[in-house]
Amino acid sequence: MRSVDKSDPLSKRWRSWVFIGCVFLIFMQAGLFAGHKDRAAAVRRPTSTSTKWITFLKSGKSYSLEHPIPKMMADAEEKFKNLLAKQSKTLRNAVVEYRRRYGREPPKGFGDWWKFAQENHFKLLDEFDTIHEDLAPFWNISSMEFRRRAAQVGELPSIDLVRIADGKAEGFSVDKTAREGGARSHGFITLLQKFQDKLPNMYFAVNANAEGRVVVPWEHRHYPNMTVQDSSGGIATVVGPDFTTPDWQGQGSVWDAYRRTCPPDSEARRLYMSFRNPDAQSTKVFFGSGQPLGDDFTFVPTVEDSIDYCSKPWTHYTQGHFFSDWRTIPALLPVLSPGKATGFSDIRIPSHYYLGQSNRFLRMTHEGAAGNRTIIHADPLNSGNFIATAVPAGKLNSDIMDTAFTASTGAYPGGEDALRKSHRFAPAVPLGQHWAYKYLIDLDGMAYSGRFLALLSSESTVIKSTIWREFFSDWLQPWLHYIPLSSSYAEIYNIHAFYSGPTPSTLEAANLTAKHTMRSSEGDRHLQRIARAGRQWKKTIGRTVDMEVYVYRLCLEYARLWADDRDSMNFSL
Repeated sequence: MRSVDKSDPLSKRWRSWVFIGCVFLIFMQAGLFAGHKDRAAAVRRPTSTSTKWITFLKSGKSYSLEHPIPKMMADAEEKFKNLLAKQSKTLRNAVVEYRRRYGREPPKGFGDWWKFAQENHFKLLDEFDTIHEDLAPFWNISSMEFRRRAAQVGELPSIDLVRIADGKAEGFSVDKTAREGGARSHGFITLLQKFQDKLPNMYFAVNANAEGRVVVPWEHRHYPNMTVQDSSGGIATVVGPDFTTPDWQGQGSVWDAYRRTCPPDSEARRLYMSFRNPDAQSTKVFFGSGQPLGDDFTFVPTVEDSIDYCSKPWTHYTQGHFFSDWRTIPALLPVLSPGKATGFSDIRIPSHYYLGQSNRFLRMTHEGAAGNRTIIHADPLNSGNFIATAVPAGKLNSDIMDTAFTASTGAYPGGEDALRKSHRFAPAVPLGQHWAYKYLIDLDGMAYSGRFLALLSSESTVIKSTIWREFFSDWLQPWLHYIPLSSSYAEIYNIHAFYSGPTPSTLEAANLTAKHTMRSSEGDRHLQRIARAGRQWKKTIGRTVDMEVYVYRLCLEYARLWADDRDSMNFSL
């Protein structure tokens, strides 16, 4: 799919719109509007001309609201600056901070890890809550059971085993006739190379698929006695006797399995409620209920990777991973995966992609789209003011969008002919040419996008929408390193309007002529600031060695769970 700004062809890099040129999976992503606390409808206008204000009419009265984007950017920069400043400066400081956060001693080998991190100029030395979140459930099972499950899960379809034996990492299979691992397990082995000799013998089960795999029923997580904790009878005693094929083959679905992770009294467990949305018309907007600006002007503070599918089960229809045919694992098994959505129990590791996209976005951005979009844009007659204009969606898309599928997997109702009949296709554009555009959009497909870190390497600004959490999710600051996009995508036009100014169709709808066109140098400066910050993050925090630091720390925590005497695997100064 690709998206290009056709409104200003004079500049390739900073005068173009959205571009993506890769093959994307067919199923849909996203679909939940973020709610925000209400703000008063009318606020007093200060005298400062640097403040951005929106003027609109309601019931014959004029209202003014502060544009939220400048403040969100400023707050993001300050927040990340403070995060960097508070990191531990010495090993002793790091031990104290570890105890404060997690209520236990660091794992054995923590000193060597600290030295490795320091030598490689790792920036976020205390930020590993992700690892502790992923491993916390496994403290409730014995070391023997943990080891047995780690080995036995390798017997399941699309799970590869990696083992460390006598200081060397290698692919391994319980079934000697099976393959010794795919790309993801080989990528994981690569990340172990620099410190493998410092790790004890142990196994890792690596998910061969992009989708999350482990979905543990709610009852088993909250009442462990209901779960068979003894796997000595084999993997079938844990996952059930029917887990013999890699896909569902009509015997179940990801969503049906996921529903069981929700509380018994949740909407998702009430089957009827899983198929309707009683609150479809009650979405709040950024400035509170009662404003006429609607979802087009709802900016999210971060990507929507914490969607509560249990209380809003109808949202699962717009999330591709619920329609994957790969069978999920209904028990607490230590499976390493590149990402996971809310409710999954996988253990996150860096994707090997770091060493499609939706039908829905294509339809929204088509020139034949019906209805209007409310665009908040700079008032050419008053440089310190923004105004709201209703713009026909089709004309707006003609101004700034050029979207198309570049290929098909064939997995579409009615087949590829039906897909091509109802959607536009165009030739793919080489990845290197992406860098020539002002904006790059990163969207989920059936699973996480594996292109995000590559896009951050460019000099373009990345707009990202995702419901997946990866190993680095807590290391990035939205509105500083990238622009977060809600899973509705609705505000994308107003993101463009803030940074790039009104399009010709917007000026026409506002009864303004082309002579009023204003390319905001300030908007470009804001956009370039995000692009530079994202690229700097990739060069200093998103390096391969930063992934190695993460995996090293994960392995130390994992090794403590593996040991018979877990207390003996504590670190002491």
